[in-house]
Amino acid sequence: LIGTDVPEIKQADLDYAFRLLDVHDIVLGPTQDGGYYLVGMKKPVREVFEKQTYSHASVLENTAKAAFEAGYTVGFARTLHDIDEKEDISKFRNRMRKTLELQKSETGRYLLKKQKISIIVPIYNEESTIKSLQKQLIPLLDKCEILFVDGGDSLCDERPSGRAFWNCISFKAFLYVDVTYHFQSPDQTAMELEYKEHLEADFGIVFNALYTLYNNPMGRFGAFLRRSGNLSGYMKKLYDAFNPATVEALMCRFQISVDYDGKLYDCDFNLAAGLPIFSKETIADWIGKPYTARKIRMDKHCYACTAGAGSS
Repeated sequence: LIGTDVPEIKQADLDYAFRLLDVHDIVLGPTQDGGYYLVGMKKPVREVFEKQTYSHASVLENTAKAAFEAGYTVGFARTLHDIDEKEDISKFRNRMRKTLELQKSETGRYLLKKQKISIIVPIYNEESTIKSLQKQLIPLLDKCEILFVDGGDSLCDERPSGRAFWNCISFKAFLYVDVTYHFQSPDQTAMELEYKEHLEADFGIVFNALYTLYNNPMGRFGAFLRRSGNLSGYMKKLYDAFNPATVEALMCRFQISVDYDGKLYDCDFNLAAGLPIFSKETIADWIGKPYTARKIRMDKHCYACTAGAGSS
């Protein structure tokens, strides 16, 4: 018996479970949250499941304990992630960005098709401006993803200070939040745990996912790299960190950036670089028309979006 909410299960996991069943009375497949996604038995053993409670972190432990006390041996398959809540889908997306195999899975292909269009709002750390924008955008929360982005140019050579957290603090009214770290990309999982711990302890902020991105070598940050003689070295880091698994989910494939005059750009970076879409169309040309695939305009700065865990 297996659960239907374990998209990362493989045929090899089932084969291994059957091999375990050759030498054990019962086989359980643990999940990361303390439950289990698989149960295998040589014969029905009802007493193992009697008087059990579920939906808590000790389900696996209690079930195994009941089996041991009843005199049965238990084998354990590979630990996997199950999908119980919205936050679990976000975590699956994070793993999917790093693993091409997950992107090609049925669940991965479905999530890639169902990605929401993003509204990206550049901000400059003025609290009153952020709060005003939040009030205007609240009606759109269930219809699209809204990201408040601080470019972080003046913080390019140091760790974030209190000033850098304005864009995080402003999210307190939102139920589900994705926080973005715009510096040279560290390990995403370790940084997410650190941010969750400190932001909740210091500011009472709870969020569901952290995305670590390489800072794009443009604008003031690009000027700093050129002045300090570090541009070539930084670009080499981006080239060396290229991750082909990021290409399928690049943000330019699921969103469009609109300038104040209606001109269209494949992404905000192309807007900053003055590189409009190849067709030279404006937003007025798209009104009332179905979305069609387009050729994306690329340049060297695109390597920042394909480095490490990617940009999207």
